[in-house]
Amino acid sequence: MGDGFYTSHAWPKYSAVALGALLCRVVGSWLNSAGRPKRLRDLDSGEEFVVPPPTHEFLYIKMDYWGVIGVVASIVISVLGEFDVIRF
Repeated sequence: MGDGFYTSHAWPKYSAVALGALLCRVVGSWLNSAGRPKRLRDLDSGEEFVVPPPTHEFLYIKMDYWGVIGVVASIVISVLGEFDVIRF
């Protein structure tokens, strides 16, 4: 696209963040909805217990929500960039 294209145009950066956020949301929803609790029985005592399904988290936040965080961060960076508070 030529020299200086990515420094003079902000839309490729923001669209990359938005695409990453969308993929994170879709994959996170798929991963967190796939599991079901398992019922297990101890053979020695006969006691039955339930093992919860695995959760897919990063920094204690579900992967579903990282997509929303990415979109909000992109909007904040865009607004701050318009007022020359931050240069991205």
